[in-house]
Amino acid sequence: MEKSISIGKAVNHIENPVKEKHNVLVLNYYSGTIIGTFHEKGGNTFWSCVLRLPMQDDRIVAWKFCHVVHKVLREGHPKVLSDSQRFRGRIEDLGKLWVTLLRPASVAQLANSLVVLSSTAEDGEIEVRISGRVDCWVHLREGYGKLIHLYTQLLMTKLDFHRRNPRFPGNLQVTKEELQDIGENDINNYFQMSVEMFDYMDNILELQTSIFGSLDMSRSNSMTSCGQCRLAPLIPCIQDSSQLYDYCVKILFKLHASLPPDILIGHRERFLKQFKELRQFYINASTMQYFKTLIQIPLLPDKPPNFLIQAELRSYVTPVVILPAEEPSPPESDAVDGTLIDTSDSGSTGEFVDFNHHQNGSISPDILAER
Repeated sequence: MEKSISIGKAVNHIENPVKEKHNVLVLNYYSGTIIGTFHEKGGNTFWSCVLRLPMQDDRIVAWKFCHVVHKVLREGHPKVLSDSQRFRGRIEDLGKLWVTLLRPASVAQLANSLVVLSSTAEDGEIEVRISGRVDCWVHLREGYGKLIHLYTQLLMTKLDFHRRNPRFPGNLQVTKEELQDIGENDINNYFQMSVEMFDYMDNILELQTSIFGSLDMSRSNSMTSCGQCRLAPLIPCIQDSSQLYDYCVKILFKLHASLPPDILIGHRERFLKQFKELRQFYINASTMQYFKTLIQIPLLPDKPPNFLIQAELRSYVTPVVILPAEEPSPPESDAVDGTLIDTSDSGSTGEFVDFNHHQNGSISPDILAER
């Protein structure tokens, strides 16, 4: 007997965090078999379903869409990364839509559109269409428009990074030897790779700054559903950033061992700025009650590494991020086998099977071993 749940259960309009048992809608272990994107051996079915969601009309759906895509890119079948490249434009368009609605001119455009509707449409149509528009504007004012735009920027940067560096898996975890193989022992490759990692990190830091800045501490603290809805995507951001930081440290030591320090001034300045922001990010997140049972966040040292002293590499400790294994959820009454289902019925958004929570790669637990 099959059990399937709509992707709408994970990506819905309710302002609460994506539930972990639904967040595995496309990746999981069930009875020892990898299903979801691993069953499909790619991400095409996922995209055919998720693109039918009302992301252009509902800011919470758009926000949760970004979070789920981030999770799928990190934890799904390796082919998901290449399958997702052709949908980069859809992600970009979504970000442009929501940031366009934030521009001052859009306020007048919105007002004009409401006037036109009120003078030309049937009463019933007015009620439906205006209420949707007003709801959209109210929540844009609360900050989701900017957050969605920044999250789409991060997702595009992630896709670009993996397109240029296809040997990095979605969860970014590689061994010391694999990192050396990726760089091909070529200092030019390491130089360019570090720049791309800096770009990736910039997007993460900009998003987390805006998320924390958007919280109304009188209403959206970390133990309210609306606060958690905004904070939940910071978990994959912490995972990504800890690995990027680790690789940047090791690559910069390698660069300084081969190139004159003057050539790397820009790299050092950029790293120092990111170090300060990342350290504060981890401090802020680690003090929030919401994260305490979901993720163990590393604390960076008080002082950044001194790349001009090669001996400091020996005392460097890789940051460790741990996500505790989640207790298996009891099966729901309608549960079945775990297959990703693409429904072409126009009234459906596509269905996914719910199954016991599997943590892939860095998730169960997410430990970055000291390299």
